[in-house]
Amino acid sequence: MRPERLYSDEIAPLLAAGEQLACAVTVSYFAGEERSAPVTGVTFDPLNGLDVGAWNAAAERMVGGVSLIGAPGSMGHALRDAFGAFNGGANHLLLTGGRLMAAELTSEKGRVVWQSDRSALAGVRHQPRALQRGRVVLGFSDGSVLALLAGMFFAGEARRLVAAAG
Repeated sequence: MRPERLYSDEIAPLLAAGEQLACAVTVSYFAGEERSAPVTGVTFDPLNGLDVGAWNAAAERMVGGVSLIGAPGSMGHALRDAFGAFNGGANHLLLTGGRLMAAELTSEKGRVVWQSDRSALAGVRHQPRALQRGRVVLGFSDGSVLALLAGMFFAGEARRLVAAAG
């Protein structure tokens, strides 16, 4: 059952008057390589030879993926922190016409852990990996990037989020 239906009573108080929910997806943070900035540059040393950061980064993205690009204080970093708490952390991503929210939804309550204007969301892509079929990558207007897992074996929730983000 979709979170919009399962948690409709818990989501309703989180929405502003007249705000419409576009999508609610159960997600989690799947830890991978985290970077404070994109990798650039070329180095050479006699022992290790040529090292091209962009090539290495591309290989890493193909195999396991980079889960976060963003310095502390960036939007991606802040959203990652919202999903990082074991007790009281977010477990759903809510998208409305005006906001992106990380929310903790349980059978008793709903609580916004993190939120931003939807305009800060530069894009959402479905980028699956092995055992991460529902992996979605969110890009933000500040240049930060965060990957979240919306399903290990199935990609339906990830596709719904991408479609809702337009």
